[in-house]
Amino acid sequence: MSTPQSVMYTIVSSCTEVNFADLPKEVVEKTKMHILDTIGAALAGSYRKETKNLVNLFEQWGGKPESTVITSKVKLPMVSAAFVNGEMIHDTGLDDIYPNASLHPASVVISSALAAAETKGESGASFITAVVLGYDIMMRIGESIGPKTLYNRGFHPTGICGAFGSTMAVGKLLGLSRDKLVKALGIAGSQAGGLMEFLSDGSSVKRLHPARASQSGVLSAVLADIGYSGPSTIMEGKNGFFKAYSEKLNTSNLLTNLGKEFKIMQTGLKLYPCTRYIEPSLNIISDLQKKHKIDYREIEEITIYIFNAAFPIVIEPLEEKRRPKNAFSAQFSLPYNVAAAIVKGRLTREEYTPNALKNKDITALTDKIKIISDPQMDKCYPELWPTRITIKTKKGGKLTGEVPTAKGDSQNPLSLKEVTEKFSNLAKSVFAEDRVEKIIKTVMNLEKINNISSLGGLLRK
Repeated sequence: MSTPQSVMYTIVSSCTEVNFADLPKEVVEKTKMHILDTIGAALAGSYRKETKNLVNLFEQWGGKPESTVITSKVKLPMVSAAFVNGEMIHDTGLDDIYPNASLHPASVVISSALAAAETKGESGASFITAVVLGYDIMMRIGESIGPKTLYNRGFHPTGICGAFGSTMAVGKLLGLSRDKLVKALGIAGSQAGGLMEFLSDGSSVKRLHPARASQSGVLSAVLADIGYSGPSTIMEGKNGFFKAYSEKLNTSNLLTNLGKEFKIMQTGLKLYPCTRYIEPSLNIISDLQKKHKIDYREIEEITIYIFNAAFPIVIEPLEEKRRPKNAFSAQFSLPYNVAAAIVKGRLTREEYTPNALKNKDITALTDKIKIISDPQMDKCYPELWPTRITIKTKKGGKLTGEVPTAKGDSQNPLSLKEVTEKFSNLAKSVFAEDRVEKIIKTVMNLEKINNISSLGGLLRK
């Protein structure tokens, strides 16, 4: 039996009472935008060599055809589809982010919820509800620990906190009882994992962190349903999650307005295929280019002022960041992305190809970039991710730009039009225009769909 006073029991008691009718209209509409955005991110990642190999591997393994693998011709078991789609969504770095905890919920929660909803033949409304609750729990737990604590200890927040979100979403869709869902979340806590050591050489394992967290949610829910148990005190117990992963715990937001206020409303969407730590700088460069038409050949020096938490992720060691070894390393290099955006006048997936990484103009410009930690900006992080850039020209000119946070965050959100345009640009390289339009229409009317399989069918080739 679950312990009534446990943190997880309280969370589950609240979430099991939430149904689609309880969700405010603005929550439903924002969730649909995130679902559409997530499908676009998956399509963008679908034709990378490693992702294709992963899809082929799982197709060879086969199994019961339950759930869609995006861009595949076949269905796979729910647990396999959750893993593959989770990797695919996170592949290009275009998936959404919750800045307050530095989490990527879509690649974990939407991938697992889609797999479970399609397997069970659930409605679009049930799918939306499960996604909202999965986001909420993943992000509340992540915010309680805090990204600084996890990064300082070498942990990847999405990999560590993700399984709770996917378990909640899948458990909701499978109709688990309150006691079984508490046990499932107890199981999920023992499956947390993901280390930041991928930064040392640009290893692609980082893309597997959300995939594994998504899969863990399916496993945790199914195992609890057949009789396995996890501790109800998984969060606050003597040997529980908080003790294992936190140095300074802040639980003020963990249970506040649970089931009434939903964290997906504070989740941001992304415009660029790189880590969020770099995007504010790219927003500044884009604005300066529009106003001044920057000629990279006339630049004498670029100074970037940023909060200290960004340094171990996108700045240090600086000489290595100036010369990224591969596409993945480049996605985590502030100097490379800023230089590439100035030289090319854009920042797309094409700027991460082997030829782009060897571009002499980009390389030369990275050497002109210096980066300074601003203590005043530290006070704003992680609620805001402020950045300031000053560009000095050879003729003595000076250009300056500053943003409090990235375009796409809840304080500066993307419009539905911008999200739809982003999706269309990513999807048209995979599907014909009529299919792209049909996916948009289906997602934006998702709550009216009786069986989510109608969406799954549009995502297969």
